[in-house]
Amino acid sequence: MGIPDNELIKRQDALPIWQFAGSTYHVEFTCRPHELSDQEKEIVRAVILNGESRFFDLILGCIMPDHVHLLIRPNEERPGQTYDLGRIMKGIKGTSGREINRVRGRAGMFWKEESYNRIIRNSAEFKETFHYIANNPVVDGLCSAPEDYPFMILARPDLRW
Repeated sequence: MGIPDNELIKRQDALPIWQFAGSTYHVEFTCRPHELSDQEKEIVRAVILNGESRFFDLILGCIMPDHVHLLIRPNEERPGQTYDLGRIMKGIKGTSGREINRVRGRAGMFWKEESYNRIIRNSAEFKETFHYIANNPVVDGLCSAPEDYPFMILARPDLRW
């Protein structure tokens, strides 16, 4: 089900989920108690890039050892309606989780059920969020600059660190 234009959708699980058509979101989702190998990070990257442009416009992605950050804008599903963020996340997490479980030879939920998401409200918040995501691996000591982190996805070449 899509999100109609000009309609704010609010859902409440453990975390609140607000959606508004045409919005950009900061989304973060976390592994259950384990870390991703480099091969598994590549699986997550491939799944994100597979959904990019069809279901959402990816601005920036960062696949960390135990969580993933995305800066995305859901695409139009049909005139006047954008793809539901929950549906997008279910696709990313479900597909990547199944593939990682296959590689690990295990079954069951791979990602924590809920994802953090926040509507980006203005250009200042966009810039702050972009820099927060880009610098996440630098702050964690995984690289010295965002462009050096191999699991960063900068889908908008017009944007800079």
